[in-house]
Amino acid sequence: MTKFLLKFTFFVILFLPIFNLYAQEPQILRGGAITGTVIDAASSVPMEFANIVLFNLPDSSQANGTVTNSKGIFQINGIKKGLYYARISYIGFTDFFIDKIDIVNNSKIDLGTIRLSAKSFKVNDVVVSGSRSPITYELDKKIINVGDNISTLSGTAADVLENVPSVDVDMDGNVSLRGSGNFTVLIDGRPSALDASEALQQIPATAIENIEIITNPSAKYDPEGTAGIINIIMKKSNKLGVSGIATINAGLNDKYGGEMLGDLKIDSFQGNLGIDYNNRTYLHNDKERNWTNTGLQTTYYNSDGTSTRGRESFGLRSSIIYSFDENNSISIGGRYGNRSHRENSNLNYYQWTNLEPSQTGYISQTAQSRGGGFVNAFANYKHEFGIKGHQLIAEVYFRSRNSDEVSTNRLFNNQEITDGKITTESGPGTEYRSKLDYTLPLGADTKFEAGYQGELETSNDITSLSNYDLTVNDFVKESKFSNDTKYNTSQLAVYSLYSTKIDKFGVQAGVRTEYTGRKIDVASSSNEFKIDQWDFFPSIHSSYEFLNDNQL
Repeated sequence: MTKFLLKFTFFVILFLPIFNLYAQEPQILRGGAITGTVIDAASSVPMEFANIVLFNLPDSSQANGTVTNSKGIFQINGIKKGLYYARISYIGFTDFFIDKIDIVNNSKIDLGTIRLSAKSFKVNDVVVSGSRSPITYELDKKIINVGDNISTLSGTAADVLENVPSVDVDMDGNVSLRGSGNFTVLIDGRPSALDASEALQQIPATAIENIEIITNPSAKYDPEGTAGIINIIMKKSNKLGVSGIATINAGLNDKYGGEMLGDLKIDSFQGNLGIDYNNRTYLHNDKERNWTNTGLQTTYYNSDGTSTRGRESFGLRSSIIYSFDENNSISIGGRYGNRSHRENSNLNYYQWTNLEPSQTGYISQTAQSRGGGFVNAFANYKHEFGIKGHQLIAEVYFRSRNSDEVSTNRLFNNQEITDGKITTESGPGTEYRSKLDYTLPLGADTKFEAGYQGELETSNDITSLSNYDLTVNDFVKESKFSNDTKYNTSQLAVYSLYSTKIDKFGVQAGVRTEYTGRKIDVASSSNEFKIDQWDFFPSIHSSYEFLNDNQL
């Protein structure tokens, strides 16, 4: 026992100074702190990413620094005791200096609101340029900045989305959102005349300003695309006079295209005209190796060959905007285009087993094509009530398209056809939409929205299947697998939304009620399929901002 007490006493005497040092260390490291808010002197808007640098007063050596957050607030911690001065700066604004800051142990100094004034230069022309974050997040969507992304200038909207979270693009340019191809594509908030992947493959990246990914749509949107919505925001120019841009692109293996966009803005009138063309061809060497083991027997099934995939698109778009006064404007516009997709393959198949090593083989030739023309047009009226964001928008929209698809497959053995199929699908579709949207701001981060949406849609799908008949050496149509189906749909919806933000917490709640009337007629059947019902769609979104710009 005596030895134990002696050892314990020695341990305490030896390590007590170290324990005491570590107990005092947080107090030493904590030091002083300064905080403040930076705003634009002209507009009183908080300035994000303003630079704050702290210098030692005796020798002007840099001591510490930081940048402001989205609310213009900054804080520097762990400042040692001493005298300092601070410089607050932002590109294009005059530097602001605070001459003397006296830091004592653990003191926290609030520098208050710091107002930065824009610099003025006496020059003939001023060009202001800047860059935005490639992806920004809002309460119910994420926004991809395409306008400044130089790596996508020769591609399409599908190419831009290749590296976007929650979006997948395969080697043929087909897009899936959250693993599903069932999503909706909007262009400037209006439905595309094409299927989702087709629309994204056709729109050139040079014509896009932003892409909005809405994976959980609010009550404001149609609940048609179950995986979400991709909204393409096209470029628009606000420069007075005449302006324009033209781009061309080219690549190996028959890839080329170009796009031109021109704008005219005079007083209350603005018009634009754009034209684009793209051709993309992809060559592939295909090889496949399969084997199946069922005990004593292993079956081998291999293929080798080549395939060609390609798509071609042409588009023409135009719009005009006329402002009657500061609060009222009208815009009219539309788009016309044509697109085609083609795929051809020539594959050699071989089959054998370990028990029967002699190979049997055949050749498979496949040719697929899909395409057609489309047109859409809109008219939009906007009234602003004098307060920023307080507005009423009324719009009517029309779209029409025609789509023809043919797929032919032939199997050859010793250069003779042994089997084959031809499938076709065609038919026009038209749609009329109208909507009325009202937005009322209730504060800096609070607003109320309400609106009405109506839709009338008709489409006709004609499908057929033909099998190769060896008795007549030709393809024969299978009537029981060929149909003529007509769709007539009418929808009426009203919605309301309320959103607000309190400090770092944001919430948006809404409700949508929708009537759907649908009638489906199949020519080969005497039955009619109908839908006549009201549906109710509530929605809620919330977000919370953590430190270092993290968001949940």
